[in-house]
Amino acid sequence: MLSSRTCCFQPLLRPVKHFTPKVSRGPRPFTHISQLLLATHSPSRPQLPFLLPPKYSQTKSGPIRLARLISTENKQYIKEQLWLGGKYALIFHVSLGVFGIFLFIIHHEWLERQFPSPPGWSLTTRFYHRLARSNDKTYPNVENNLPYTGYLYQRLLTRLEARTYDGAGLKEHEDGTILVDLLGKSGLDITEKSEAWRKGYYEALMGLCRTAENLDGWVVDNTRNFVFPPAVVIGPSNPKLRPTPPNTPSAPLEENCSTLFEPPDLYYKKILTTKGFTHRDLMLAAIAYANWLAFKQSTDAAEEVYRCALDFATSSYSDPGAVIDRMTGILKEQSNRSTPILHPTQNLLQAATSLGIYHARQKHYSSALPIFLSILRARRSLPDAPILPPSPSTVNTISNDPPPESSDPLAEIGRQILSLFQTQPYPPPPPSGDEIPTRTAGERCEEAGLMAYIGEVLYASSSLTSGLTWTRDAVDVAENEFVAAENGGTGFKNDPEGLERCKECLNTSLMNWREIVENLAIDERRKERAQREKTREKVAGTQTKEQPASKGWGWAPKLFWHADEEEEVRMVGTDPNGNPEGKWAREMRMVVERIHVARSLVRQYPAQAGSAYLYLFT
Repeated sequence: MLSSRTCCFQPLLRPVKHFTPKVSRGPRPFTHISQLLLATHSPSRPQLPFLLPPKYSQTKSGPIRLARLISTENKQYIKEQLWLGGKYALIFHVSLGVFGIFLFIIHHEWLERQFPSPPGWSLTTRFYHRLARSNDKTYPNVENNLPYTGYLYQRLLTRLEARTYDGAGLKEHEDGTILVDLLGKSGLDITEKSEAWRKGYYEALMGLCRTAENLDGWVVDNTRNFVFPPAVVIGPSNPKLRPTPPNTPSAPLEENCSTLFEPPDLYYKKILTTKGFTHRDLMLAAIAYANWLAFKQSTDAAEEVYRCALDFATSSYSDPGAVIDRMTGILKEQSNRSTPILHPTQNLLQAATSLGIYHARQKHYSSALPIFLSILRARRSLPDAPILPPSPSTVNTISNDPPPESSDPLAEIGRQILSLFQTQPYPPPPPSGDEIPTRTAGERCEEAGLMAYIGEVLYASSSLTSGLTWTRDAVDVAENEFVAAENGGTGFKNDPEGLERCKECLNTSLMNWREIVENLAIDERRKERAQREKTREKVAGTQTKEQPASKGWGWAPKLFWHADEEEEVRMVGTDPNGNPEGKWAREMRMVVERIHVARSLVRQYPAQAGSAYLYLFT
């Protein structure tokens, strides 16, 4: 019976659960006291009031519940978030710094290709050289940037002359010469340095000379370390005080200021007395120094330095007196010589032209005109340029053969990227200037410039007709070079400097022509008006009231500098009274037409970086 009942029991369908005490995950008693614990008369453990956070704050309006900012439960979460934020911020700033360093390297590599520095210089010296040359070329006349440019040149020059940096091997130039006796302190002896080192040292000195010229008289306020022009300094040496520009520091006191740079004369004298520069370097420095002295109204010293430039230019001749007269600057005629003809070198032509321009600016027309005429005669006697065989590119252009296929663009991009990691060779030294030039397109344009100078001198010396004739011929010569290049001549393909010179000569000649004709047209207009007034007085028999002299046509003062070719230039053919225009008014019309023709010729050649600003062709 029992056994039958026992067999009827069914097995359990779910397993038996073992009792597991529930672990409370609430706050610990030391940090939290529930209402139940507060109501208990016999707490299981003591209460610590100083560990209890304030949960209520009593105010006038009633109790306010205050929550804890950082609790024990979310402390670990805040730590993790702070760690992630710091890690991401560190990665961002490191990436930003690496990117900035990369841009810095790319920028200085680009500057190095534009302004290569000698390979023997240290890294810091090359850094100063690149920045100084870049600022000098980018902001040549910006007053706010000139002090920084001068500072860079000073730092560069200090490192080059320091025996512990890049000036190892320099010696004091102790040989007494005429220039040392004339100019004073001698420069250094740099003959043991390489050609690249000497060229970089010369560029640093000339850059410092240009900066010192632009900042002549500037001072630095020692109390505030600000730079000011001399016109705003408060002191007895500046009676005509000028206000400072807006948004600039207040004017300094004279007793608190010191000179910003040494006078340019000091740096020019250092160049002229340094042993190791080429004849052309010394000649260009002497011409620049003479121009500075002429600007400072030191005419006697300027003329003597111009003659020093002639001495440097004739250093390659065994007998300089057979080529030029040093006192007058006139090149001697070589056609009547029984000995071989001595052609002038490029240095001699440039030095003599500078002396002639100086005499013309000083209104010594009797001295300037023979110099210009002798230089023009010498240039016309130069040998013609040799005819070179056509280059492969020219042959492909002339023939009907298809041009060669261009290389793979991806390979070209790869070569450009690889070139960033390759050291570029330092450019070869420029011509010494002691060579005899040939009559290329650029040299023939120099003849046009000389003819324009001769026309200016003749016009200024009351030879109006002769001056106008020379100026017209100058325009024709300069235009013919552009026309010849347009018609298939060699022109300026391999002579970019000659192209810029030709543009400048054509621009100067047209400006002179326009100025001369405009003045003659205004004088003609005044004479015609005065003649009509006299005739009217005789006919009427009465005296008319005197009127102020006319200033000419309404268009006369308004020059056509910026007129586009599409703009219609209004040139009246008659005056307001219906009288026909005179001879010079008709020529003024022709001048305007020639200006438009010159623009169409010149605009085929884009302007190069750093070229001169030509007013008529912009």
